[in-house]
Amino acid sequence: MKTFTTPTRTVLAVLALAAAATVQAQDANGEKTRQQVLAELAQAQRNGELIAAGERGQPTKDLLGSAVSRGQVQADVARAQRSGTLVAAGERGQLLDETVAPAVSTAVAKTRAQVKAEFADAAKSGDLLVAGEAGVTRREAAPLAYRGVVEPSTTLAKRAN
Repeated sequence: MKTFTTPTRTVLAVLALAAAATVQAQDANGEKTRQQVLAELAQAQRNGELIAAGERGQPTKDLLGSAVSRGQVQADVARAQRSGTLVAAGERGQLLDETVAPAVSTAVAKTRAQVKAEFADAAKSGDLLVAGEAGVTRREAAPLAYRGVVEPSTTLAKRAN
């Protein structure tokens, strides 16, 4: 059997006392009741201490409130719309004026039948754009699905004639 020296015995005794004190402290606190937890939750909500939903990870009290009034914000938005500096919705960070398509001349109007025929041709040849922000056509996204179909340049040349 191994014997311990006096300093080792002292360290072991201190550790045992610390462990016992920790266990007693936990027993004194006990587990919280459902009512206590709900009361703490309500208090945290009132104080704005809960973490807000989203990616910021900030407490709600940090996100609520503003030094700017609603009227001032509305005036700022109106001013930005007039000056063309309003940022468009989305992830690109473009100004709203940059996302608006340029006006198209309506001098050469097509009939509904012509537009539907062009759409059907574009669908067959894979010239339609795939949904999303990539800006690729169906033919580019799935080239094997359009094997043997007339190339887009040929289709467009036919339409011009």
